Amino acid sequence: MNDGTNCIFMFVGGELLEKKEMLQHIKDIKFSFDASPILNILEEHLDKVEFVKDFADVRDFIFLAEEVAYEDEYPFYACFDFDPDSNDNGIYDVYYDVTEICANLKKFFKVFHRPIYISIGFANSLLTSEDILYIHHMLEAGEIQTKSEGESKLRKFPTWYDAKYPFEMSKDIELRELIEKIKIREEKLTLALKAKVLQDIDKALEEENKEEFLRLTAQLNRMMTKDDTNE
Repeated sequence: MNDGTNCIFMFVGGELLEKKEMLQHIKDIKFSFDASPILNILEEHLDKVEFVKDFADVRDFIFLAEEVAYEDEYPFYACFDFDPDSNDNGIYDVYYDVTEICANLKKFFKVFHRPIYISIGFANSLLTSEDILYIHHMLEAGEIQTKSEGESKLRKFPTWYDAKYPFEMSKDIELRELIEKIKIREEKLTLALKAKVLQDIDKALEEENKEEFLRLTAQLNRMMTKDDTNE
C-alpha cells in the first residue's frame, strides 16, 4: 500500500472517531420512538455512514426527528434505492417502521459499498415562516444561488453536529468513490487468489502431493478466517 493510500485511510480513521462522537450525542437525544435498534446498526458500519444537515439530493437516507421537532410530520423514515440498474433515478422504497428500516439497513450494508446518509431533525434547526421569506428575498436579490444555500445560512445545529449539507460534500463524495474503488479492487483480487488456490489444491490432490495440499489448505483457511473477521 503506497503513501497516498495510507493518507486516505488515515483520513478515514480520523473521520470515524468524529462519527463515533456524533453518534454518542445522537443516542442522548430524546426521540418519540425507540431509535436504538437503528443507531446500533449504524454504529457497526460507521465507515459507510455520512451525517448530513439535509437529505435533499442524496440517494439513500434515514431521517430521525427529535421528539419536540416536526410534530406535524412523521418523526422518522428511511429511503433506499435497491435497484442496481436505477442509476439514482429518484425512485426509492420508503419505510416508516423501525423493524423494516433495520432489516433493510442490514441488507443495504451487505449489498452496497456506497454510504447511507443520516439526517437529524433538531428542534432548533427548524425554519420559521419569516426565515422562508428571507430566503426568497436573498434569492431575488442574487445574494444566494439556491434555496439550500439560504437554508444553510439560517438553520442552526448543535456545535457537536459536525455535518455538512449535500451540496458541500462534492469533494468528500469523490474521496468516498475512490475508497470504494480500492475496496472493490481488493475484493476482486482476493476472489481471484482464492480461485487460484482452489485450483492448486485440486492439482495437489491429483498429484498426491500431501505437503503442498496441507500448505494450500492452510492458506485458504487463513483467507476464509480473514473474510469472516471483516464481515
